[in-house]
Amino acid sequence: MYEDNTKKRTAHQLLNVVWGVLTALCLLLVLFFIWRNEQLETRQQLSYAAQQVSDRVDRLIDDLIQSVNKMPIHGEDYSDCVGALLPNMQRLVFNDQKIAGLVITNKKKQVICSTLPQVDNATILNNTASVALFGPVQTFSTDKPAFILQQQLGNYFIEIYILKSELEKQLETSMSFSTMVGLYNETQTHMMLQLERDSSKSIWLTSEPSQYISHNMIQEERGKTLVANNLINLKNMSVILKTDNQKLNQLAWRYVMMASIVILLLSFSIYYYLRRLIHQHFSLHRAIMNAIKSDDFFPVYQPVIDRRKNACCGAEVLLRWSANDQETIMPDSFIEYAEQSGLIVPITMQLAKKVFQEAQTLLINNPHFHLSINLSAIHFSDPLFFDDFIALCDEYEMPINQLMLEMTERDLLQDDVNLIRKMKELRQMGFSIAIDDFGTGHASISYLEHFPFNYLKIDRLFVRAIGTGAVTETLNQAIIHMAKSLDLFIIAEGVETYQQLETLEKHGVYFIQGWYFAKAMRFDKLKNFLKRNTR
Repeated sequence: MYEDNTKKRTAHQLLNVVWGVLTALCLLLVLFFIWRNEQLETRQQLSYAAQQVSDRVDRLIDDLIQSVNKMPIHGEDYSDCVGALLPNMQRLVFNDQKIAGLVITNKKKQVICSTLPQVDNATILNNTASVALFGPVQTFSTDKPAFILQQQLGNYFIEIYILKSELEKQLETSMSFSTMVGLYNETQTHMMLQLERDSSKSIWLTSEPSQYISHNMIQEERGKTLVANNLINLKNMSVILKTDNQKLNQLAWRYVMMASIVILLLSFSIYYYLRRLIHQHFSLHRAIMNAIKSDDFFPVYQPVIDRRKNACCGAEVLLRWSANDQETIMPDSFIEYAEQSGLIVPITMQLAKKVFQEAQTLLINNPHFHLSINLSAIHFSDPLFFDDFIALCDEYEMPINQLMLEMTERDLLQDDVNLIRKMKELRQMGFSIAIDDFGTGHASISYLEHFPFNYLKIDRLFVRAIGTGAVTETLNQAIIHMAKSLDLFIIAEGVETYQQLETLEKHGVYFIQGWYFAKAMRFDKLKNFLKRNTR
């Protein structure tokens, strides 16, 4: 008991250390990747928003240039303003609301023709580039500043006046974490137009442009809090979109905190699940150890009927655990752990001793009656089990030729030389060897030829399939044919109906075990059963 408590306490301490370290590492790694992913994703969205804004500005510039190019003034005498030139210019301004005015100048900066009532010479900025943007300028109304889009046509310049509000409309973005957007002149290192978001009202407001922003400053901030996207129609001009780094961090931390909560909840769930397994493990281990000490394991017997003689020819020994006077525990709830822990070895010895005590006289008086005992690979790997088992047989003068040892198919390994050698030794001593639950594992004819079996037990899974039309039903004939080709006696387990019995007999299977004849029973009931079913 003290040893179990020590092992349990050690297991809990080890679990605490391993769980703590793995949780911390997992948390750090996952949070790092989430943080990094959120930062990258946010900046990708920022870049995408900048691309959308620049596309809108480019479309506006392109639409204005196309509108002017479609105007039927090319080839006209630009000096004749009053004739066809001015009416066409006025018509274009009237039809296109984005154009506030048109002005044609010569290379000497002289106004040739204008739709505006008055043009200040200071606004006439002839440029060598084919298309250029200037501004903002005050022309005809102080409350409506405009930008000048200038296009060169031969020896003349056409200046398209665009209201500042129209450009601002194209610059606005719905991206929630962007704080500033603007038009930047890379040649002059100057923000021509700049908008900032009013966080309290979630609207964009015109702000004083940032002066003297250098190319190096943009490169340093690019990819961090700022994205610059060049315009196609305007050389050396770009759209700049900026966000508050603190806001980016807050957004990333929000996802990090959510992920942390999920990770911790999952981690604690795994932790308490493992603690429960440890508790169950040591509780079951202690319970089995106490049951062995208290001699609480006992045998019951499942009769096997020989249909050719219509008599009981043997019985399989099954394990039961008497927890108390009112409860009997079936092996399904503990046998797997008993095998894994090795406790199945002392359990089997305790069971065999009780069987030999009860059935010694029965076997001696009934030389054609056999008893089968289930073994596993653990028994064969234990260095002392068979010495103790055979010594027990000698002590009770058990007729070995009436004892059958059953092994399940899942315990067999074709290249296990020691297992095969030991089984052959047992056969030479007189024990019968049976392969149990056949059909549920991976055995084949070539596989089984390596083992010295003389009995094969068809698993109840295939017996129950008889008459159902299931795929497993068709395997019965193949299993029976294979067993007969290996000269093995066949025992069918789990027979519960007359249809199953009839089908098996039709295929030459005469050793039957199942509830159709009898359930597992105590030894005193087995003796009465034998009196009624033995010739």
